[in-house]
Amino acid sequence: MPRFVVDEHTRSHGSHYDLMLESQLLLWTWRFRDFPGSESEQECKRIQDHERRFLEYEGELSPGMGRVEIVASGTFDLLSAREDHIYFHARGEKLAGSCHLVRQSENKWVMKYE
Repeated sequence: MPRFVVDEHTRSHGSHYDLMLESQLLLWTWRFRDFPGSESEQECKRIQDHERRFLEYEGELSPGMGRVEIVASGTFDLLSAREDHIYFHARGEKLAGSCHLVRQSENKWVMKYE
């Protein structure tokens, strides 16, 4: 079963959360202002895919990039994956339920959480 992780990424000018979903080669990644799933609908930004090592990595990043801490993890069932819509069911302690990631524009997405 594929895994997911939510990292809190802290930098000198603030912090944000990255939701990463395990795919065959990389981690599909979205950036959130607040913890994913803290609201029933949240804006997020699709960012570059991350290496699979970030499923378990915590600590300092390259100089000037801050540090990451895993704040949630679990597994998920991928129910549908299209270019503009990802539908999955998360199974974790802090993030559990149905999640729809829907593209609004090039990098702007909305996550609907039930």
